[in-house]
Amino acid sequence: MKLNMIAKSLGVAGCIVTLCDLSEPIAPFADYAVLISLLILVLLGMCRLFMKSWPENFSVATYLFGILLILSGTLLFLKDGIPDAKEKGLIASKVEVIESLQRSLGIVSRQLTEVNANLKTISTKMDNSKKEISQNPRKELANLGVIWSGESFYEAIKSNDKLLMNLFFKGGMQIDIIGSNYHGEPIVSMLMIWPPEDWESTMEMAIGYGYDFNTPIKTGDYKDITPLRLSFILDQFEISKFLISNGVAHEKIRQQVEGRLLKARKTVSEGEPQPCDRSKYDTSKTRQALAYRFCRDSYTSDIKKWHKTKENLGRYEKMLAVIREAS
Repeated sequence: MKLNMIAKSLGVAGCIVTLCDLSEPIAPFADYAVLISLLILVLLGMCRLFMKSWPENFSVATYLFGILLILSGTLLFLKDGIPDAKEKGLIASKVEVIESLQRSLGIVSRQLTEVNANLKTISTKMDNSKKEISQNPRKELANLGVIWSGESFYEAIKSNDKLLMNLFFKGGMQIDIIGSNYHGEPIVSMLMIWPPEDWESTMEMAIGYGYDFNTPIKTGDYKDITPLRLSFILDQFEISKFLISNGVAHEKIRQQVEGRLLKARKTVSEGEPQPCDRSKYDTSKTRQALAYRFCRDSYTSDIKKWHKTKENLGRYEKMLAVIREAS
């Protein structure tokens, strides 16, 4: 019974080892057979220690995997001294017919290699495509469904979309472009007419990409006015501070504001214009009536100017304070 069991195990193990050797071009199955056999024998040995009764099936498994370990180990030992055997298997290295058979089995391996090579080529092309797109901001914007236009640029600024803003700047667009066909104003003007929530980072990015805020505005209602002067006109004093602190020329504006401030102080210190004294005119006479009317109209105009000057006095003082603080 035991001899019969050993014979059957030897036959099965021999077939397994032969198949492992023939399949060597695909994978090192003989190595796997050694490891699997050894692992199962260790498990069976542990079971033998702890089990009171030993089933016959376990004995069959012990013979089978023991013989498999011996045969596969022997195969590995023999292959170690034959270079071709490591690639083709021991039998194929000695028998040409088996080697010929293995060429057909090798097709699978070559096909897998070709697939891997094709995948690698595709991956390389995709990487190159991504690199090309990343180096072409306009293509990236198009891939994101964003049109290359001043209006799209301004929408990105208003929504504080840093990704899109960077792509527009990298693509060569600047804030002197018309940001809205409806308003007809360049973005640089619109930043001060309707400052977005994060106008400061937009201006910092513009400076970083080479925009010069000393350049007069080229189009729109504020044409030929510098951004700094426009910020003072619109009382956007925080923007004025930012521009001055970032090196925008302001000396000429400072001198003009100081001159206007002196004149305004003088005018206000002289007091309000006095209304016309009607008693000094004989309005029953045409010439005197016209003179009185002229005096009254002049007073109306002068009093408006005086109050406007008084109002501007505070603005001029604020402008000078901003310039001094930011300088």
